[in-house]
Amino acid sequence: MYLIVGLLVGLALGGFAIWSYNKGIKTKWFDWVLLVIGAFLLIFAAQNFVAGFEESVARFSWLILVTVGLPGVICLAVPCVLIKTRNSA
Repeated sequence: MYLIVGLLVGLALGGFAIWSYNKGIKTKWFDWVLLVIGAFLLIFAAQNFVAGFEESVARFSWLILVTVGLPGVICLAVPCVLIKTRNSA
């Protein structure tokens, strides 16, 4: 299942790269690094969240979602804001 999720995330990032290139949106190399790190952290958090509930450790599941998932969301939000401000000027 996670192989399929990883492939879908890879396709989404590749599609975003092609779309941004065709639209003339300027991105820097660190935008892509942060997007990949954020996607990895979110997939890692989701996998551990599900696994924790399968093993009946609900407190661990919620803790990993906050400690790993929140930085993943931040790592995805920062490049989006940077790209938007860089291309609006």
